Amino acid sequence: MSEKLLAIGKGKSLESLKLLGFEIIECENFKDLKEILENQDFSSYTLLIIAEDVLNTSPKEISSLYTSSLPPVLILPTPTSMEGIGRKLISQLAKETLGIELWKES
Repeated sequence: MSEKLLAIGKGKSLESLKLLGFEIIECENFKDLKEILENQDFSSYTLLIIAEDVLNTSPKEISSLYTSSLPPVLILPTPTSMEGIGRKLISQLAKETLGIELWKES
């Protein structure tokens, strides 16, 4: 069985991932993303990439993605959204679970 890879986000920002074997699901915002995550079976996927430009919501809601039954999730910075959401989320999760700061925000 080959590994299945999935990317979710605004279509054009993920086109290059098709060349790497990713399936692509297009969505425009966090509301649509949440609906996809609630209604799709992800048990056969080994990696999920979510484009940063659809994560237009609070960090607490984004961190809920990491506590659900999803495969490993990576947040991909996109040209339209370079806010460092992935780095902020990892920092927040480390602080909540380990009680340490991984790096100081400048």
